[in-house]
Amino acid sequence: MDAQQFLAEFGYIANASNGIVKLRELVLQLAISGRLVERAETFQPVLEIIKAANSLRKEYEETLKLRSTRMHPPLSKIPFMTPEHWEWERLEKLCVYIQRGKGPKYVDKSSTYVVSQKCIQWNGFDLTPARHVADDSLEKYGKERYLCDGDLLWNSTGTGTAGRVAIYSAAEEKSAVADSHVTVIRLANCSPRYFWCVVASPWVQLRIDPSHSDSLVSGTTQQVELNTSTVRALPIPLPPLEEQSRIVAKVDELMALCDQLEAQQQQRRILQNQLRHATLQAVAASQNPHELQENWQRLEANFGQLFSAPEDVEDVRKLAMELAVRGLLTEQKDSDEPATEILSRYVEEHKKLVKKGEIRRKKPLPEIDISDSA
Repeated sequence: MDAQQFLAEFGYIANASNGIVKLRELVLQLAISGRLVERAETFQPVLEIIKAANSLRKEYEETLKLRSTRMHPPLSKIPFMTPEHWEWERLEKLCVYIQRGKGPKYVDKSSTYVVSQKCIQWNGFDLTPARHVADDSLEKYGKERYLCDGDLLWNSTGTGTAGRVAIYSAAEEKSAVADSHVTVIRLANCSPRYFWCVVASPWVQLRIDPSHSDSLVSGTTQQVELNTSTVRALPIPLPPLEEQSRIVAKVDELMALCDQLEAQQQQRRILQNQLRHATLQAVAASQNPHELQENWQRLEANFGQLFSAPEDVEDVRKLAMELAVRGLLTEQKDSDEPATEILSRYVEEHKKLVKKGEIRRKKPLPEIDISDSA
């Protein structure tokens, strides 16, 4: 599916409420369902990829003298349909290492960064908020705990933070470890970016909610927890390696298109706001009901172009109130009681209530100077 075909079929979504967000979600769901790119004529069978990953994991564990991973039982059903040449496999079968980070001993400066959830954002990995772990505590860290280029970092605690995922980019000058709120996923032989697409897809992200019927997290809406066991057991729709690369390239192309659409929408929104404010100011500057009617008709004729969001209506409410207190919303009739008589009646009624002791006499306010009101 090229960009033009994508826009032809789904471009209408962009103009809906929260449309660009929905478009990005759609891109990821199509990607992990095998509907973004065509099947290649030749490819390495996915079962061979899984077999190779198993060998790499065992080799990794033996080399670093790690305890052998105890696997979950095989999948009994698939979550959704994918192409017949794909396979479904648990995440742990495709990784050499999955583990939460450790609670560090923090210091101001050291040789090693500590990556926290603040470093893991939807727009990518950011080392700026990282702190430092004390050098004298590093002997408690095994080699496997030092982050490697391409590691997937998945935020695993906290409402609003759990679920965010990013790909680690190694700092040139220092090594890094993760804190205890981040799950480190080290793949064996697959594309980190493709796996990012899986974790970032609505199929996974909608379940980072304890109220979901198939939730991935425990706890309450105030504090959620993504357990390591759940991460390990996560089913992954796995295409061939070559297809993973093509899927990632297509996702990046369409995400860039979404960015362009979003930028265009923001620019249109700025121009719309400027035009709306200018039109409303013209209405507000009306000096009499006749002039108001002309300016209002101009506003009404372009209402669809000037107002597209609920918050835009607030400007009209404020304008209506201003026009009302200025006496421009209705024309005066000869039968209307003059305001001076209404005011005189109020003054007399106020004096009676004071005399009866029902209200207290108020300190007179200064007279209103209307000499400059024009």
